[in-house]
Amino acid sequence: MPLLFEYDCCDFSIASDLFLPGFLHATKSPEVRIAVCKLPYCLENASTIGFRVQCNSSEFLINIDEVARYLVRNGSEILIEPYSRTEMSSVVAFLLSTVIGILLLQRDFLVLNGGVFSLNNLGNAFVGHPMTGKSSLMLSFFRNHKTVHYSDDLCALKEDSSGKISAWQISTCLSLWESTLIKVGLSTEALDPVRMNVQKYFLAITSRKIDPVSIHRITELNTSTDDLSMETPDEKDSLALLLRNTFQIRFLSGMKIREKLFYKSLKLVQQSEFNIIKRNFNLVSEKELFNFLEKRTLYENR
Repeated sequence: MPLLFEYDCCDFSIASDLFLPGFLHATKSPEVRIAVCKLPYCLENASTIGFRVQCNSSEFLINIDEVARYLVRNGSEILIEPYSRTEMSSVVAFLLSTVIGILLLQRDFLVLNGGVFSLNNLGNAFVGHPMTGKSSLMLSFFRNHKTVHYSDDLCALKEDSSGKISAWQISTCLSLWESTLIKVGLSTEALDPVRMNVQKYFLAITSRKIDPVSIHRITELNTSTDDLSMETPDEKDSLALLLRNTFQIRFLSGMKIREKLFYKSLKLVQQSEFNIIKRNFNLVSEKELFNFLEKRTLYENR
């Protein structure tokens, strides 16, 4: 397959065989190669072997049933072997989430499960489990306050030139369920689906490359049997918050990066503010949650 596409991602550029929705055209020579090719079924020197995953300090091999196998190597290669009759949108969907996240870890990023936007040049991250409303909240902030979008499923965090832990731009899109788009009056007719036969779509939020932004606040979204509440954790609990939202944390030891990322987490705890939101999904709507957070975010981001 000929080389077709070049993209920017965070502080590096990618040369890719595959089209990557939401990624901006490269502004410098590519340092990372994404290629479709045959892959081995196992790693020769795997230090960690898990269900569908093998890894060592420089390689990460992951198998997604009925989609593809992916090998991420040395922070500079993503090699992909799709299964026969696989819909390529599914191959790209896992590439843009799980696999890009592994690449970022190999390139010394602290990666969290969540998304980042900036308001008044202050970085705000929403983290938490899937289906807790992170992307919907980011859409609400953008529509109401024209926030600057950095990422959706993954927070890519790294020291900037001033030494602060900052968020770097991954892509220009939010991935949103059709039901969320309909609630805010947006049609899906002109939007590309994240995967075929899945009612989730890419919505472009920005079209320009943006500089990294220092992380000011990290908010964890949780479910609760109560109505709606907010906690401000101390430093110990803030560190625990970061660790439980760190992407692929169970494999960090096998990748030989656990200690390095732990110290980055400590620095982030000292730099940023943390909140824990607990919400009863049956009693508190997404609009009510946004109104609750909007007042605090606008007041504290003045």
